[in-house]
Amino acid sequence: MHFNRAVFIDEDFLPLPTARPIRVVGTEPALVALYRETGSVAQISRFIRRNGIRHPAFVSGGLEVEVING
Repeated sequence: MHFNRAVFIDEDFLPLPTARPIRVVGTEPALVALYRETGSVAQISRFIRRNGIRHPAFVSGGLEVEVING
């Protein structure tokens, strides 16, 4: 016999990170675009991978990319 049981946890959790689109105005390095939007470059590898950036030194102007907050 299989019993299911619901467990409620009453704790505060941090909100999940959210992604938002930005448009790169001019050609610039990925580091610059990420820093301008988030104030940090700690997640540069994730930013490059998520947006399929082949040459991180040259992100084309007019390109829309996603930035993760958090």
